Amino acid sequence: MIELFFRVSSKRQKDEGFSLEAQSSLVKEHVIKNIVFDKIDRTCRGHKSAYLLEELMNEFDIKLHFTRNNLLVDKKSPMSIKDRLGIGI
Repeated sequence: MIELFFRVSSKRQKDEGFSLEAQSSLVKEHVIKNIVFDKIDRTCRGHKSAYLLEELMNEFDIKLHFTRNNLLVDKKSPMSIKDRLGIGI
């Protein structure tokens, strides 16, 4: 479950690009680009799934967060970090 919170305090903020719509758009784009999982082994059931995740990272610039593994993986991650993803599967 994801809950998003937006707030505008003044007309000036709204006029300067901090409208509810602008905040919503920016936050939703960030949420879409960041996928959060509990653990690596809860994410994939084999190397085929891991390959699909890697395609998401590379093609759409998605960041994968694994909270219990304390791991963040994206297309710019060094191979040593990406290997942790493969080992955890």
